[in-house]
Amino acid sequence: MTLKGTSAIIAIIAIIVGFILFSVFISIGAKITEKKRTESQKEKKIPEETEPEFKAVGAVVLDKKAEMFSLGKHHTLEFKVAFMTDEGQTVEMDVSQEVYERLNVSQSGDLVTVNGNFFDFGDGEPIE
Repeated sequence: MTLKGTSAIIAIIAIIVGFILFSVFISIGAKITEKKRTESQKEKKIPEETEPEFKAVGAVVLDKKAEMFSLGKHHTLEFKVAFMTDEGQTVEMDVSQEVYERLNVSQSGDLVTVNGNFFDFGDGEPIE
C-alpha cells in the first residue's frame, strides 16, 4: 500500500540531499583552489626588503640613438646608449634625454647601474 504524496516527499528529500552534496563539493573545490593559489604565491614571493644592487664598471660610449615611436597622434622618443665595459661586454641602456645629450661617443667613465638599469655615467671620478 502506498501513501498519497510519498513520491513527492522522496523527491523533495532527494533534492535536498543533492543540494547538500553539491554545496559540499563546491566548498571542497574552493578550499583546494585557494590552497593552490596560496602555495603558488609563496613560491613566487620576493623578499620585500631586498637591497638594490649597485654596480659600477668602467665603460666607453660606443653609440647613441634616439628612436621615435608613433601611435596615432601620440609620439614618444626613447633614448638609448650602447656602452663597452672594461669587462668586454656591450650593453645598451635606456637613458633620459638629458643624459643622452650629455654623453658623447668615445667618452669613457664609470657606468653605474641599479638592479641592471642605468643610473649614472660618471666622468671617471671614483664612485662613492
